[in-house]
Amino acid sequence: MIHEKKPRLLIEGRFSVTSSTAYVNREVAKALLERERVRLGICPIDDALGFKGKEQARCSGLVRAADLSHPDRPADVRLWHQWPPTSAGSCAAKRVVMQGWEYGSLPEEIAGFFKKEADEVWAYSSHCAAGFEADGIARDKIKIIPLGVDPLRFHPGVERPERFASLTDKKVVFLFVGGTIWRKGIDLVLSAFCKAFTRNDDVALVVKEVGSDTFYQTYNLTEAVDKLSGFAQAPEIRLIREELDDSEMPGLYSACTCLVHPYRGEGFGLPVIEAMACGLPVITTSGGACDDFVEAQSALTIPAVRREIPLPMKTVRPAWVLEPDKEKLMELMIQVAKDPAAAKERAVSESSKIREKWTWNRTAARIEERCMELAAGQGVLSP
Repeated sequence: MIHEKKPRLLIEGRFSVTSSTAYVNREVAKALLERERVRLGICPIDDALGFKGKEQARCSGLVRAADLSHPDRPADVRLWHQWPPTSAGSCAAKRVVMQGWEYGSLPEEIAGFFKKEADEVWAYSSHCAAGFEADGIARDKIKIIPLGVDPLRFHPGVERPERFASLTDKKVVFLFVGGTIWRKGIDLVLSAFCKAFTRNDDVALVVKEVGSDTFYQTYNLTEAVDKLSGFAQAPEIRLIREELDDSEMPGLYSACTCLVHPYRGEGFGLPVIEAMACGLPVITTSGGACDDFVEAQSALTIPAVRREIPLPMKTVRPAWVLEPDKEKLMELMIQVAKDPAAAKERAVSESSKIREKWTWNRTAARIEERCMELAAGQGVLSP
């Protein structure tokens, strides 16, 4: 029996843990469930779907979808979105891997898997897609599936919660969100901030660290951030260690003056696009994944040069990152601190472009398009 010719899509990965892949999985799945244009099932990997707080209600549909997602049940498209990528099962008509990569060239093992095992590889950004193609993945196998934001939650009118308003009484508050790791440029943020400002300046830096106790446990600078915040001669630094659920992040953006994200490598850059949707000024690296949605007038960009780096695994080509200009980063931070109102005005005026064009609904529509085409290529839809 064919159900209105809707392809059956099964998403495998984590959904309820604190990680970017799990966040993407749940936002994509929720958007697909709302649109009802595919028959969606989810297959949690090492995940009991333990949603907390407000996310319990928002994700109730995912729990119901999981009841239908038996690994041995036929699917027209079986999507694996979890690191590391692995076989998406043999009971799918088409097997797809959704993946970002931050170091220029893929590990040889992963590139081989993409070539031999995946019918399609879905890249977050044109930056990732170009890297995959340069590594020998067939261009017609690579599809760009852009990520996005929920415009109902991320917008300039988000109320600033008291808990974040009381973080500091400084007038200008820079914000860093993400793992406190070298790839995301936390060392550049700390260095530029401490060089540009003193404790007497009406400026603070808030660091919302992510993953220090989990996936970045063995290589992070969270303790260094904490130690630096205690130096009396250093400009004010506030560290947020506690886990925030998805509903709290818009309020954190609204409580700050400017997001600083001088990444060396990103697959997409979710904090950047979320801050932009909230009308928050952004300072970020140019030349990488964020270029898909960061335009010259919508953010303050840091020039960067390509730099080869060693990795513990063998890659198809030499691995590389972007090295942002630290002096330019410092200059841009000083510029925002001198006239935060001007930076805010420009950011708010540009934010509507993000909320209109870069949404999870758009991501879901692109996934539906690919599922329909893949299923049509098989000539029959799964019962």
